[in-house]
Amino acid sequence: MVSENNPPQTSEGAPGNGAPGGGEALTAEELQARLEEAERERSQYKAIAQRAQADLVNYRQRVERERQDQHLAMVERTISKLLPIVDDLQLALKHAGEGRGTEGNGVDAAWVEGIRMIERRLLSLLESEGVTPIAAEGKAFDPWQHEALFSVDDASKEPGTVVMVIRQGYKVQDRVLRAVQVAISQAGQQDTAQQRQPQAKEAGTTEEREDTNG
Repeated sequence: MVSENNPPQTSEGAPGNGAPGGGEALTAEELQARLEEAERERSQYKAIAQRAQADLVNYRQRVERERQDQHLAMVERTISKLLPIVDDLQLALKHAGEGRGTEGNGVDAAWVEGIRMIERRLLSLLESEGVTPIAAEGKAFDPWQHEALFSVDDASKEPGTVVMVIRQGYKVQDRVLRAVQVAISQAGQQDTAQQRQPQAKEAGTTEEREDTNG
């Protein structure tokens, strides 16, 4: 039996001025502060996620660069071993002569064509790996790509022009695999003497003026 002095409690909690469930009501300032704190936390988590994403992108790029460098190094090692073979084939073709048969220098034309076919296949293999010959003849000497073995007198060319390729050079993409061995032009002795004559004549004229003034 329920006593009149003790009324029953409802499920909504004891009577009072608080929020439902017994909690205290928040003021507008407190709500604003909590919202600002939540926004700060959200910004922090977003910044952390962005840094992590940037680190992941940088890591993937670094791994890709390392993979490419390793592949390029392996290609360079392999191609460096093939280049002497290409040199020997080209030297053999040079001595055999272009298009000569048994009546020329005693070299079988079929044998020459077979050597030329091997050379073409090797050059095609090099090209498939990004290896290309370095242009040299007729160009200005470039110490990064050319290796000068000697110089020749050639008045028809500017001094320092490549006039002969001794041994072909190659590059992989933009990296020099082997420099071209070349001969370069220089001013001839006759040209040098002709350049000195006007200078000597001018010097003599100056001396004559000085003697006259004296």
